[in-house]
Amino acid sequence: MGWLFIQNATRNEVINKLIAFEENEHGIWKTHRHCTRGNVLWSIVEWTDKTKNKTRKIIACNLLKKSSDMYGTRKVTSWGYKSMDENVHPSYYTCPPSYLKEAPEVTCEEWREQVRKYNLTYQLGDRLTLHGCKIPYVDVVSVKPLQGSYDGIRYRIPRDMIGGVQHAR
Repeated sequence: MGWLFIQNATRNEVINKLIAFEENEHGIWKTHRHCTRGNVLWSIVEWTDKTKNKTRKIIACNLLKKSSDMYGTRKVTSWGYKSMDENVHPSYYTCPPSYLKEAPEVTCEEWREQVRKYNLTYQLGDRLTLHGCKIPYVDVVSVKPLQGSYDGIRYRIPRDMIGGVQHAR
């Protein structure tokens, strides 16, 4: 599915639309929790299928994006969103780990494992092995932001480059 933009909408208005209670003849959508991580809106949504009288909780991932267009001489700024859920293995792993427990039905274990890995906490002195870069590892010298040192040089470490961790004792 592509992006859906709402003309003249603010970011907060789009978020409020996405977390609002909805009901139609087919189902009911109720958001239990939500948070943003950058321009990703994470939600726990309870979905009730009225035709089957079945309810389940899902983890929703909505990407948020700003767009500016010119209409004649007038500039219009809008916000839009792209909706997905765990089932499609979104390439985003900033989902709070507590959401995994709150929506226990697993539709993509590989994605859940990436979320757990992304949310690992590190301590000063931990050795992180890296993949996709020229240096093999770094020793953690800062946790916020996550930075490591290798051969006397300090690097900021994107969490998706971490291959493994050897915890300091």
